[in-house]
Amino acid sequence: MRARDYAMRLFRSMRERMEELRRDGTHREKHKAGADARYVYALSAQRALAWVLLPVLALGTVIIRGGHDLRVLRAEVTRAYANTSQDLGILADNAYNAGIVAARYIVDSDEMVQALAQAREVLLAAQGPREQYAAHLYVRQCFDALDARFAEYALTEADVSHMRGIRANIISAAFTMETSSYNAVAAAYNELLTGFPGGLIRLAGQAERVEAFGSGD
Repeated sequence: MRARDYAMRLFRSMRERMEELRRDGTHREKHKAGADARYVYALSAQRALAWVLLPVLALGTVIIRGGHDLRVLRAEVTRAYANTSQDLGILADNAYNAGIVAARYIVDSDEMVQALAQAREVLLAAQGPREQYAAHLYVRQCFDALDARFAEYALTEADVSHMRGIRANIISAAFTMETSSYNAVAAAYNELLTGFPGGLIRLAGQAERVEAFGSGD
């Protein structure tokens, strides 16, 4: 009898243990399934985020590179116009020197002498390539008129030499300005500002069009 009771208790114990293991296994499977679901969700979220970030990063890269290209070309524009500014200075200096020579033969109140002096002041006060272009044409026009006027006077040999040098300097400065690379570089820079991302950078106020050294844009 005792042996039978012992056997029955052992059987119940084994059955309870198996049931416990079964419940534990079911719990583990549920836990594993939940973990797998969370992993799949996290992976999906990462992929969705990647699809959002990739275009943003690509756009940022394009804007950064475009901004770099604009800065490089803008530096070239500045360097090119620095040469033109030097030529404008040469033009102003020689207009002044022509006035000094004229003062030795023509009264200061003379219309042509006054016109050249006034044109020089306009050039010195001019701001920006377009305005300076118009002013430099005015100086050259007034100088040519005064230079022709010298034919009426017997200049000394020294003043003839002075005027020859002044005339050569003005012609040289004018030629250098006319053949400068500034307008081509400025046009290339402005062209970048009409596309992408230059247009976006311009609209953001980080860049602006530059003037041509002439009567156009």
